[in-house]
Amino acid sequence: MNAKLGGIPWAVDNLPFMDKPTMICGLDVFHATSLGKKSVLALSCSMNNSATTYWSTSVVQDDVGQEGSNNLCNGMVNGVDAFKRANGDYPKQIIFYRDGVGEGQIEGICKAEITQIKQALSIKGLSDSCKMMYLNTSKRVNTRLFAGDPGRF
Repeated sequence: MNAKLGGIPWAVDNLPFMDKPTMICGLDVFHATSLGKKSVLALSCSMNNSATTYWSTSVVQDDVGQEGSNNLCNGMVNGVDAFKRANGDYPKQIIFYRDGVGEGQIEGICKAEITQIKQALSIKGLSDSCKMMYLNTSKRVNTRLFAGDPGRF
């Protein structure tokens, strides 16, 4: 119930990279058949140093099946503004996780998104004062876990 009401049920102490004001962001694009295969961009950004409170937004994109996000710059501008409202200052570091981009799409999607994130930081005057790490998570994962003794799973 605490989490449903916006409370923080638990937190991890001494997270790596969190020694200065850090915003952790996550982005995914969902292709909704109910919207005529239009894509929905979802962006979330952490608002505190324990990464337990978040600001988020979603945007229905105009192009059918659009994986790349043309709305990311606006979302990031709003995200860093929300961070400043919550903390009194802009983030000094941004760790950005992108989900759902396959190897063949990296050139066309990830580079364009990095450009939009840099543009958002430039708009807010943060180009020189905010470091960014962009991580693309793998689309294909074939991890298999087995229990039991070797040879007898």
